[in-house]
Amino acid sequence: MQQDTEHNTLQALERGLPLAGVRVLEIGCGDGRVTAQYAHLPASITCVEPESAPLLKARNVLSQARFACCSGMELPFAADSFDVVLYTLSLHHHPDSEKALEQAAACLCSGGLIGVLEPCSHSHIQEFCSIVRNENIDLHVVEAVLGRTDYSVAARFEFDTRWVFDDFVELRDTTLNHYGKPHTPQIEAAMRDYLRDHADDTPLVLRDTLRLTCLRV
Repeated sequence: MQQDTEHNTLQALERGLPLAGVRVLEIGCGDGRVTAQYAHLPASITCVEPESAPLLKARNVLSQARFACCSGMELPFAADSFDVVLYTLSLHHHPDSEKALEQAAACLCSGGLIGVLEPCSHSHIQEFCSIVRNENIDLHVVEAVLGRTDYSVAARFEFDTRWVFDDFVELRDTTLNHYGKPHTPQIEAAMRDYLRDHADDTPLVLRDTLRLTCLRV
């Protein structure tokens, strides 16, 4: 599988956030895939991830970053520790996204920025993954919180990236492994029904539509 080989995510982050020479806290870094794209820009990067397994993978590819295995609901950082806080496809995983934003704001400098990168529910990748686990309610909750926040919106826009799979089998197995779900004939049938005439494409390409919202604290 190849993700975002055109580096559209990096271009979007540079468009919305001042990353060069600043102190960045990334919440939900996962295996460091997105972090690695912009890691050459900030003065420092601190990565937060609640799960130890993906954090270990991130350590292997991000030698210059610092890491903390903790929840975004209880950040162990003092005020004025960072200039930018970035949620990498992670705010919708927090049980209380409003409180999570408050935690992020509390460790920012005055005038700092919070970047919220989230998948759009109309993304092909998101629609496909919804066959296995539907996260649309969580995504809509985040959108509602961002819509009523007291922080000023410095930027907000959508952009597309491409995910390229060798074939249907790689797409199916990657999706099931990500969510820890077993293969069933019913799930495979639903996946093929969604893909329709493209199910047997080689390579198989899906669009991932993301939204970046930047809040000034």
